Amino acid sequence: MRAHLEKLIPTPEYSFNCQESIVRSFDCPFHFHPEFEITHIVASEGTRIIGDHVGQFEAGDLVMLGGNLPHIYMNSAKHTSGKKRAHSQVIQFRDDCLGPDFFELPEMSNVRVLMDRSTRGLFFGPDTLGLARPLLDALVHDESGRRITHLLELLHVLAGTDASPLASTGYLPNIAHRDSERLDRICGFVNERFHDTIDQQEVAALVGMSASTFSRYFRKRTSMSFSRFVNEVRISHACKRLVETDDTVLAISQDCGFGNLSNFNRRFRDLRGLSPREFRNALRHK
Repeated sequence: MRAHLEKLIPTPEYSFNCQESIVRSFDCPFHFHPEFEITHIVASEGTRIIGDHVGQFEAGDLVMLGGNLPHIYMNSAKHTSGKKRAHSQVIQFRDDCLGPDFFELPEMSNVRVLMDRSTRGLFFGPDTLGLARPLLDALVHDESGRRITHLLELLHVLAGTDASPLASTGYLPNIAHRDSERLDRICGFVNERFHDTIDQQEVAALVGMSASTFSRYFRKRTSMSFSRFVNEVRISHACKRLVETDDTVLAISQDCGFGNLSNFNRRFRDLRGLSPREFRNALRHK
């Protein structure tokens, strides 16, 4: 998916960015930047797209992104319809922020491996968050030179724990400065309407294209068909429901926009490698 470049400018007295944000909802478009990014979702929920990964985020979500990896966080309709706030902590740094060869030092070898792995995006579990949270709090609140110490401690903590890659091994970012607004509108529409029937022609009209032109445009810029993208979003929401609720598979399939149960089972197995019931049982057993 194409994304626009976001130019990050740290304040003159600091060598990297640390910020805590509490807003009505996340509104940053699909974008990329050369800085590495560590994002902790303190309070919020919705869909995140990282490279060719589509998944759900919620409070406690901790992700590290390599430089120039396109991404977007979109709040769910449930979040935006209420009075909740989107609360996040974000750390952004260049690989030369502490000197051109700092992360090549022998003492930083494990951190260098972490940084290399983050080119696909890395998701960290709750155990890691428990270790990282005090350091994240310190980074966004401490304005002294100890910020550097906090950053190094955080990177060593992340390097010493397990993490799951997000984007696929074959993903290569297709970066451009144009089309990001158009793709933002498409992603936002699907994220809000995934539970309804989504007519590709209606989405094409939304961005001023014919259905055939839209089909070619979307595939060229995302390396997937529009129907595949819609199914990715729907299955992602279904996974969240399967884990967090006792709702029947039939009810979940209907609420997530699938016309019938057999189609839901088929699409779910295509994308997750097992049936919805197997997925639920496996995670609950784990």
